Amino acid sequence: MSDYINDSIRVYVGCLASYNNGQHHGEWIDLEEYALDDFYEKVDEILKNSPADNAEEWEIFATEGLPKNYCENIEEFYEVVEIKRDCDENVFNAAMNLAKSNSIYVLKSYIDNFIGFYDSETDFAEEIFNDCEQCPDRLRPYIDFELYARDLFYDYEYCEKTGAVFAN
Repeated sequence: MSDYINDSIRVYVGCLASYNNGQHHGEWIDLEEYALDDFYEKVDEILKNSPADNAEEWEIFATEGLPKNYCENIEEFYEVVEIKRDCDENVFNAAMNLAKSNSIYVLKSYIDNFIGFYDSETDFAEEIFNDCEQCPDRLRPYIDFELYARDLFYDYEYCEKTGAVFAN
């Protein structure tokens, strides 16, 4: 998967009239460089310069920095841009890697339920055990943290690429 924090969120906006006439006319727009109002002005400019008559409608034909079909409309793309801007880059990357191509709502849920970064599921289980359980030191060697982790991860999700843990 991609390292989403380093990818600009861009969309290729094209003129539908041109497309329907067998021509490609459009531009890549970096959503992190344009506010939503400026985006619409840029789209108007694309349509004005279209070789097709009556160029009035546009479409997002391609995306970069997000999985294809991740957002249903331009407002959702800008919502992801805001989330990316406001979120810790490592948490954003981990959430995007787990959310994959689901939706912005799944992405928000992952970010809201972020627990922390761990080297493994077992390390997380050991920390949870140490924080929550009273166990005499003499019994500690008998604790199977891998088995404990397996049970814990019915309620948590681990991103192997980043080491992030999220509550389900």
